[in-house]
Amino acid sequence: MHYRVIGDSRTALGFQLAGVESLVANTPEEGGPLLREAANDPDVGILMVTEKIAEANRSIVQEIRASEKGPVVVEIPGPEGKLPDRPSLIDLIQEALGIRI
Repeated sequence: MHYRVIGDSRTALGFQLAGVESLVANTPEEGGPLLREAANDPDVGILMVTEKIAEANRSIVQEIRASEKGPVVVEIPGPEGKLPDRPSLIDLIQEALGIRI
């Protein structure tokens, strides 16, 4: 099982330095095809995506979350920080995994 990150260049670089495979979406709309690619890769178990990309591609994110074969999708803040009125990262992880940490 692999981790993959889809985000802006700064987020992707940070995760790459930590050894996590990362894909760059220069605009939130560019994230859609990357989300589909990750969802169809059987080696990807956890997919982290920045909040802005997830918001712009909400239907794809929901489709991946509804699939039994797809990876666990965790939305993470981008370099601008957490979007207003969004749950914390721990809440998002708990929602994605269905367990309380």
